[in-house]
Amino acid sequence: QIDFGAAAGSCANGGDPFPSASIPLGQSPWGIAGASVPGGTDPYFYVTDYDAGGVYTLATSHGKPQRSGAVFQVTGGEPENVIARISGTAGSRANTGALFVSDFQSNNVVSFAIGAGGQLSAGTANVVQTGPTCMAFDPSGTFFYVTNYLNGNVSGFSLVNATTGQLAPLPAQP
Repeated sequence: QIDFGAAAGSCANGGDPFPSASIPLGQSPWGIAGASVPGGTDPYFYVTDYDAGGVYTLATSHGKPQRSGAVFQVTGGEPENVIARISGTAGSRANTGALFVSDFQSNNVVSFAIGAGGQLSAGTANVVQTGPTCMAFDPSGTFFYVTNYLNGNVSGFSLVNATTGQLAPLPAQP
């Protein structure tokens, strides 16, 4: 369960400080990323569930989360971290962007297109090396990197399509 509490230190209702702001999400929530979709007023959050092998979409309204849409299964079944990249300009009504999930067991980074209302499309697997964990974009948003925990290295990609999340591997370096 993910807690989105307002005031720390309150212990009403049997010691749960955030009883009205907690939502159950499955077995093992692991990573979380927020995305302010262009044209939207409230952000969406995406949460990976390591043991269940899925990604949850949470819509927010004035800060309060609620589950939204289908739970997307990630090939391999051990999604860890998640990062979002939204494309568009300020004031745009376009809801475009992509979500990237590191799947530790399958040695993939799975990219999902983020559509209208923050919903995810079917994912595309991008092969990396063993045990992918953390991910980042360079400041320009052109290049994407993922750490490979069990190989002790980093895989690099260029972002081919910001709307679909299509990646292309960078040439191997010595």
